[in-house]
Amino acid sequence: MPHHFVKKTTSMAVLFAFASAVAALTLVGAPAHAQKDKDKSAAPAAASASGGAGYRIAVADMAKLMKDYKKREQKYAALQKDVDTMQAEIDIKQKGIEEARKAYDAGRDTMTEEQRSAARLKIEQDIADYKSELEKRQRKIDTNEETVLKEVVDDITKVIAQVAEKDGYHLVLNSSGGPRGSVIYSSATIDLTPTVLGLLNK
Repeated sequence: MPHHFVKKTTSMAVLFAFASAVAALTLVGAPAHAQKDKDKSAAPAAASASGGAGYRIAVADMAKLMKDYKKREQKYAALQKDVDTMQAEIDIKQKGIEEARKAYDAGRDTMTEEQRSAARLKIEQDIADYKSELEKRQRKIDTNEETVLKEVVDDITKVIAQVAEKDGYHLVLNSSGGPRGSVIYSSATIDLTPTVLGLLNK
């Protein structure tokens, strides 16, 4: 009946495997006449000077940001400490059940039917309590991890938004792929939702 608590870090481990350097790209639309000159079409200043609408797009590696964020390391170290403590406590309960089973097997032949029935009932009740406690603690671990993960992601996306707004980026994409959404930040200036909704409800 051995059991070890499991923190749901598998998906994160896979996510971290995509870690690569954070990169930033700037894509700027150029006017039609500037397309004839590749050098001018590649230069934001030239596009802006020519009256073209410029949009700045950046990418950020969420896997690397999460992996190397010191607060995440600290939070997960504390979470692992809690897991280890709960594991030690549940191991004691498990050991007690195993010892009770051995004692029952060793002495059952010398017991009366009433004593055997009482011993079996006690072991069964201990097993039920053990399973209940196990599930309760696993739920606590999962909830604590989800809380930590949300806090870490919120921190990262908040700073990304601050940098994007400060440096004039309209869109920030996740360069690491994986389960995280591809769009990390988008400026309200490129949100078509109000326009589309207005036309739909016209």
